Amino acid sequence: MKDKYTIFIVTVGITYFVLYTYLFSNMQFWITDIFHCYKVMDFADYLKDHIHIFFYIFLFFFMSFYIIKMLYFVFIEIFKLKDLKNYINLLKVKQYKNVIIINTEEKLAFNFLNKIVISTSILKDNDKQEKKSIFLHEKGHLINKDSYKMLLANLLLSLFPAFIKNKLTKNYILSLETKADKYASKFIGNLKLAKSLLKIKTFYSYQPMMNNFTEERLKILLENGEVKIPKIIHILIIVLLTSLFISIIYKTCLCGIM
Repeated sequence: MKDKYTIFIVTVGITYFVLYTYLFSNMQFWITDIFHCYKVMDFADYLKDHIHIFFYIFLFFFMSFYIIKMLYFVFIEIFKLKDLKNYINLLKVKQYKNVIIINTEEKLAFNFLNKIVISTSILKDNDKQEKKSIFLHEKGHLINKDSYKMLLANLLLSLFPAFIKNKLTKNYILSLETKADKYASKFIGNLKLAKSLLKIKTFYSYQPMMNNFTEERLKILLENGEVKIPKIIHILIIVLLTSLFISIIYKTCLCGIM
């Protein structure tokens, strides 16, 4: 089954870069336009005929700020991944084909790129059924390539203001978690998985993937629901496409001088 949420986020990101590229390609023309017309037009008419171009220039610099922020995010994420890799290698006690056991009292179970990482405390403090639930959930993330999807989503969502990014990130994580839950439930059933989730909820972990939205996940799991794509994603696509369309149709000033 296709991951509709990921497709929507990628679509938003592509639309963003198409619009930005178009704005960039016309920026010199628009700047020349506003300076040339300013010299020969009445100020009131000048503002009326160039308001859309001022909007394009504002939008370009607004988007440029978030693209720079995204590049900074890439730089930070590279170092975070490097630090996490060093942390795993330092604590690693066993490694199987795609499973790494690390020796720590912190209760950890997460995907690191194409590997499942599980702490010894998880293996020690849980019964067979609970360990199976945790492993199958993480295997679901692995099969769905969720760690890569999350990196890509964080990258693309950093192109937007924090209130938009935070809303979409929460929903996206929840969608990934519920898909991994559904994979695990195919092998152990919804009720057994729900019991394991309730116990995992009592864990405290610095690893964010260990205890994400347990109440929402339980409701979706037991009611056989799904995470809906929020309206804000559709609105973003409409706004970006509309901005691109308007900038193409009304590319030049309306005064006819240029």
